[in-house]
Amino acid sequence: MDSQSVALNCFSMDGYCIFQGGSHAEGNFIRVYVPNSAALGAGPGEPDSAHPLKTLIYLHGFALSMPGFYNDHIEELVKHGYIVFFPDFQVSDYPDIKPNEDPSPREKRNGLLIWYQLMRRLLFPKAGLELILSWFVRLRLAAGLTLLLLFLQILSLWRGTIFQNLISLISTVALSLVSAPTEWLSQVINGCDQAWDQISKESRYAHWANTQPQAYAFGHSLGGLLALSLPWGYGDTNIRAAASTRLQPQQIVVADPAASTLMGMPPFVVPILRLFRLPFTSQPIKIADSGVALKVPVTILHGEADTMVPLGQWIDPIKQFWPWQAPKPCNFLSIASTEKAIYASCSNPNAQPPLVSFHNQAVTNTTYYDDELFDYFGGVKTGPNAYNFNYIWPAVLRLLNGDAQPGTVIEDLRHPDFAINVVTPNPAE
Repeated sequence: MDSQSVALNCFSMDGYCIFQGGSHAEGNFIRVYVPNSAALGAGPGEPDSAHPLKTLIYLHGFALSMPGFYNDHIEELVKHGYIVFFPDFQVSDYPDIKPNEDPSPREKRNGLLIWYQLMRRLLFPKAGLELILSWFVRLRLAAGLTLLLLFLQILSLWRGTIFQNLISLISTVALSLVSAPTEWLSQVINGCDQAWDQISKESRYAHWANTQPQAYAFGHSLGGLLALSLPWGYGDTNIRAAASTRLQPQQIVVADPAASTLMGMPPFVVPILRLFRLPFTSQPIKIADSGVALKVPVTILHGEADTMVPLGQWIDPIKQFWPWQAPKPCNFLSIASTEKAIYASCSNPNAQPPLVSFHNQAVTNTTYYDDELFDYFGGVKTGPNAYNFNYIWPAVLRLLNGDAQPGTVIEDLRHPDFAINVVTPNPAE
């Protein structure tokens, strides 16, 4: 991935500006939402805290690399004065649309044609990431993706639409699977820091250069794990490289996070890619490793009906390979912080419409893909729903604004149509 700073273009919106640069195809796309209040520095005689800068690194789920998947939530945060960084850490074929444009729903494409184009780009590179890969790595990646394609094509004979769309979804990030997850984390840390440097060169934001912001992070699914791993990444100079620590989060909130990067994508895909020793599967990030550096307040907002990353992957003891080995403590206990809490929203089939606490609670719009695909992955979204308005959004704002602590945020998150449970992790015996 390109670690060089990208040029940012500015777009004026209602009450905020958007700075955008890079490309999804190069894996360095970034969009920064800047509220108008962030241009106000401390006036004569005012303390630096008069107009505090509040930043939030917002990390997307696997293949959900366009801001449009989360835009309603991001705009809600911007309205409350947060500077929101949305970096795309995966290589994909999503369009680099302008902020004032809506991506048209993804056209139905022939799965074999998609894969042919991907293989041609991989085996006969012209530029970009694939150009620097060795022939051995390219062939290994091509073999793994071809095997995966054949598997999905066979499954499409059983349920055609959903698996054809799954081919399309996975193809958007196929080339990124040759990257180790630590490279994704490095792209996030360095890309956001470079964007801060570039924006602060504008006269209206000149005070940013000498200001330490109140820094936070939010992530969903795979992005949730990366958000939880940011302190670990900032502490590793190989990952952080030359980036400043000013955006290192002082509090982290995540929704339905994966406990390992291997849990961040469809489970039947991982064994196939593992056969070819791709960095994505052979060098995963695990909370069991990165959690030791996670000492800031942490809140996990999960869903009881999440089948992509079941709640048990966080709260149940981890079984060992051999049955006579004692299980390890649950993943939640790998988090070093003494201020941490995990909650689970509950489904309610009697609500109108019925509420299902699925994996994609934090997502606000999935109309770019067919409904059947996201019904399988965890709920169709045409806009924010009750879980957004009454669970994810208010919890994040209460925590980041200092109105609640991880252990007390539940107190005001009550709604007549659904319940939220305080989850008690189950340590190993």
